[in-house]
Amino acid sequence: MNDAGTLFYQFTGFTAWRLAVGVPLDGITKREILENKTTLSILRATPFRELGRGFQPNAFKYLTSSYLQLGSTWVASRITPTELPPVVRGVMFGIFTSSMEASVKNVFNVLVTRFIQGEGWSMVWKEGPALLTKGLFPALLHRGFSSALYFGLYEPLHKKYPQHTFAVGFEVGITQVVITSPFYQAAVLQQAKPTVPPLPESLNELFKRIFKKGLAIRGIAPRLVHSALTSGPLMYLLEKHQLIHR
Repeated sequence: MNDAGTLFYQFTGFTAWRLAVGVPLDGITKREILENKTTLSILRATPFRELGRGFQPNAFKYLTSSYLQLGSTWVASRITPTELPPVVRGVMFGIFTSSMEASVKNVFNVLVTRFIQGEGWSMVWKEGPALLTKGLFPALLHRGFSSALYFGLYEPLHKKYPQHTFAVGFEVGITQVVITSPFYQAAVLQQAKPTVPPLPESLNELFKRIFKKGLAIRGIAPRLVHSALTSGPLMYLLEKHQLIHR
């Protein structure tokens, strides 16, 4: 099998793995944030059938996200100057990749959030295209900060420990999930159905609500599990096929 065939075969396998891991964990994460409950309380109180809500848009998201990351990584690593210090290059690299990914993935995340809240595909026709941009600004902040932090840490650590891609990807993935968690919560809350009366829409007020109600810790556990199971394999594949240009 040639290199292109091997790359496609291995990324397809990784996509299947990511789909199996990501769909259930993503649903639990969003329920924790929307309902302000713990992982255990969600699992105990939610019927198994209800946990499947949002499967369709979530499946579309995870079926495309690996290839989206593959393409954005290849492009971003080639437009980022190689002569920069590893930390600076990693930050720039992360910002470039996030800008390519966030807008596309936000559409699916909005749909997943609304499906979990009991809505269906008809909401797209009811609310119009503007629905798909809900939570886009905090999502861009989350992805930009998250990716900049991830690659800003990954590049110098990879340079120091080039034979430990799995471990480096795992550790950096865990770190960025914890630090950038409030931005993720803000995006989910803005994607949710409007409340009556409407809650404050300013990002400043939203962050105050997140910390006041203890939402900053919601969804971290399943997101940590997801990152632990996928970050290492993803970076291994990217490095193995030399998709990060240095």
